[in-house]
Amino acid sequence: DYIYFIDSDDMMIHDCIEILYNAMQKNHVDFVAASYKEINEDGSDRNTCRILDDITIKNGKDIKEYLFEDYYDRIIVTTWNKLYKLSFIKENRLYFISGRYYEDEMFNLKICTQCDSLSFLSDITYLYRQRDNSIMHVGNSTFTEKEVKDRAYTTKNAKQYLSNYSMINHLDEIILNYAKYSYYYAKGYFKHNDENMFLKPYIQEFLYYPLHLSEVLRIKRNRKEHLYYWLLNKLPYCIVRLLL
Repeated sequence: DYIYFIDSDDMMIHDCIEILYNAMQKNHVDFVAASYKEINEDGSDRNTCRILDDITIKNGKDIKEYLFEDYYDRIIVTTWNKLYKLSFIKENRLYFISGRYYEDEMFNLKICTQCDSLSFLSDITYLYRQRDNSIMHVGNSTFTEKEVKDRAYTTKNAKQYLSNYSMINHLDEIILNYAKYSYYYAKGYFKHNDENMFLKPYIQEFLYYPLHLSEVLRIKRNRKEHLYYWLLNKLPYCIVRLLL
């Protein structure tokens, strides 16, 4: 009836599933997400926590309004530490793209745009292990071509997917967040990989900007920043390389 994800090197607290299940039974929602704490590679405490607000929302429009007003602060963008109703997953034909890194990002984005109810819990139920050589850290000394390619693929697809949700009041804000995020990753990848792989097609995917110029000009908040990232997507690669 339900499905839960945990990464192989992470841990859950002993009553994690019970807490999530009880919230699911009480609130009758499509999924429940709880808070987490980071731990070091050896399992010691890093004293870093991510605490979600205690909230239940039972309206798809209200969910989008709440989440996309401040997407990265209001939801954990991974699939772990969430209990999903399996019927919701099947009815909406939600699945992972096989063989890709970062596959949970698109899965979670589709969950957030298609669910009609959710609950967030401030309870810490998950221990997220931080490893210095993780593919999630842009500060790594090197990246494989697959890591670069899959991150570019996922980021571009997320922007394309979001651009279809014009009914979201905060669409411009989340698009801008993705643009900044892409810029940050592109700089990191250039820093470590410029001499050992041909990055041009990947960087172009990173910097893909999904809105038309007419849409950008109608944006009232942070219009200059939007124009910068829109222009970055249009400039010749040789100039972009100098700007990164």
